[in-house]
Amino acid sequence: MPVRTVVAVLILATLALSGCASTPENRLRNEWWDIFWWTARTCQGSTTNFNVDDVAANGRLHVELHHIASGIEEFRQCYWKGLAAEIERRHAKGLPVPEWVNDHPEVEVEVADD
Repeated sequence: MPVRTVVAVLILATLALSGCASTPENRLRNEWWDIFWWTARTCQGSTTNFNVDDVAANGRLHVELHHIASGIEEFRQCYWKGLAAEIERRHAKGLPVPEWVNDHPEVEVEVADD
């Protein structure tokens, strides 16, 4: 079999497999992960005393403090309000909001050992 044919078959197989992995459910889950991440980053703003370290697929956040906690409660409220607004916006536009989306996911806070 010529090399070009083998390469073409491999490329087509890769495309076919990636198409199968990208189901509507997976795309929606990824879209919501982006919403969680960008909402958290927007609410964090210019605050430098903590970092959003991890965003779980269900919107749960892990925040690491670098020193005295200030602004965490405001951050939580901003995050939750942002998610509620996105849910409302999507409902108004007829866009899907999965049942597993929670507008008040946990915000886990850990103090860093600086």
